[in-house]
Amino acid sequence: MYGAPSLPHLPKSRQYLPIPENRQRPAASLILLANLSFPTLGKALEELFTQRLTYHMESCNITSRNQHLFNECMLIDTAIHSLINRIADAKRLSKHVLVLSSDIKGVLENLQHQAIINSLIRSGAPDNIVLILISLLQNRLVTMQTPQGKVSKEQTKG
Repeated sequence: MYGAPSLPHLPKSRQYLPIPENRQRPAASLILLANLSFPTLGKALEELFTQRLTYHMESCNITSRNQHLFNECMLIDTAIHSLINRIADAKRLSKHVLVLSSDIKGVLENLQHQAIINSLIRSGAPDNIVLILISLLQNRLVTMQTPQGKVSKEQTKG
């Protein structure tokens, strides 16, 4: 591995090369490198993946008109606006109105990774989307420090 230090939290199935050190870098290039961190690149990849998945779902007409999460330009603000309009319409027509709020933060905690992948394959998603999702879901480990040492377990759901 070209003398790279061992990083226990990274998957062992991949090869990681160290970033060469250049001690004579001007300060401007250091600022540029600081802005291109792994979290930044991860967010950019996540945004591109979400846009591609959204395009696929919309082009196959998989999304509901009431679904605001994956519809571009239909986020929290439009969901609230849509809800207020529906309440106003019901009141205008003298209908009863019942609004339920549901906290679904843990809704995907017990969903198996293989079920997600199979569902995406059945939807006819392009191969590049399926392969990206498979690579994101494989080799996921949960590691805890215990008095006896580190304990790792493969994460196959959530």
